[in-house]
Amino acid sequence: AKSFSRADIIIIPPIYEVVGRERAMPLRDEKKEIDNFELVEMIKAENKKALATKSFAETIKYLKKIAGPGDVILVMGAGPVTEISRKIFK
Repeated sequence: AKSFSRADIIIIPPIYEVVGRERAMPLRDEKKEIDNFELVEMIKAENKKALATKSFAETIKYLKKIAGPGDVILVMGAGPVTEISRKIFK
């Protein structure tokens, strides 16, 4: 959560399991993995503006609504998250 300390807003789409990737680091107990809503709560605990979305489509719609000239949008992840960067400027 501290990695995003200089961002104006952090938008976290759903986190998907990627085939072949080691299991994500568990949160709180050995069996539970972190999801985007939990990650957003951790970021908010650091006094940052953050939002979890329910889908990539919702993420793209929100970014199109708030992004403006000169804004930097950083899309990070593995697997289908690249769909966001391809569709945001269409």
